[in-house]
Amino acid sequence: MTGNIKKHPYLHPYDQCTLDELAKKYNTDKDSDRGGYVYHYETHFSPLKNKSIRILELGVREGASLRMWRDYFRNAVEVHGIDIDQRAEELNNEDGLQVTIGNLDDENFLYEFIEKTPKFDIVIDDASHKINDQLISFRNLHKLVSKGGLYIIEDIEDIDSTRLLFKELHSSCEIYDMREQKNRFDNVMVVYEF
Repeated sequence: MTGNIKKHPYLHPYDQCTLDELAKKYNTDKDSDRGGYVYHYETHFSPLKNKSIRILELGVREGASLRMWRDYFRNAVEVHGIDIDQRAEELNNEDGLQVTIGNLDDENFLYEFIEKTPKFDIVIDDASHKINDQLISFRNLHKLVSKGGLYIIEDIEDIDSTRLLFKELHSSCEIYDMREQKNRFDNVMVVYEF
């Protein structure tokens, strides 16, 4: 299920970049101009920036945010993504990145992935953006979050009617609602600390 992980070489001059600068460099939707998530990420991630962490992102598309995480977390042991699109498998050819192809709606895939995979310090759900999928992914994959780790869900479409559902998932829940700032109906992220 997992391939060989290539250690990313020293990253000069990007090793001193802010997360927002990296988000813009790789053209992610997490930057300050679009999603605005980088400010909240920087708050939660800056203490981990130089640590040997493992990070998993659900929904990687062309890999822009995986590259951003790789460059931000220079000492990361693993920067791993899951995507349903077979084309994302090409990211396995890049230094410091690893991608598993699979459907997060497939219970067999999830079970197999959980059984074979060590814990992560950070899990980010940026996959389908559908509430039911986000809830299913959390209920299955939160088991992979290490003690002291973070599970983050991006792009929650209807937080007004589902706020309680997301709060009930875990006792340590912080909701960042940026819909008015960026004029996007789904510009909401939830951070769970384990």
